[in-house]
Amino acid sequence: MGTTYLDLKMKALQRLKKQGVDLNSWKGGLRSWVPMDETFPSALDKFKKKQKELNGGFVSESDMSWIIEEDRLCKMLIRHSHGRLICAAQDVAFHIECIEKYKGDFAGRRGELPYVRDVSFIYEKEDK
Repeated sequence: MGTTYLDLKMKALQRLKKQGVDLNSWKGGLRSWVPMDETFPSALDKFKKKQKELNGGFVSESDMSWIIEEDRLCKMLIRHSHGRLICAAQDVAFHIECIEKYKGDFAGRRGELPYVRDVSFIYEKEDK
């Protein structure tokens, strides 16, 4: 869990107390419109937002190693020739390998071999 606004506000108030400021008579900006239970966005949250704005949330192969380091259980969407699947970021490489190696009797509707179209983030309603 990240640092919340309330944590930062409490640290600021403790600093003011140490400096001898009377908080009961102080009319500084102690009120704020920022919800106190909301955490500040992590680096991954910022990256997700940037990717959504730039290219619809799709990620490259080089981005995946960084995503796994930040949050290995981040939900990812893999679209491929036979459908879609959602998995954790740590499992993306395994599922892509399985899809590309599968050469069974089923060759898709148009007879094509299995392939991976793209990998992207899953965006929840609150991410919009």
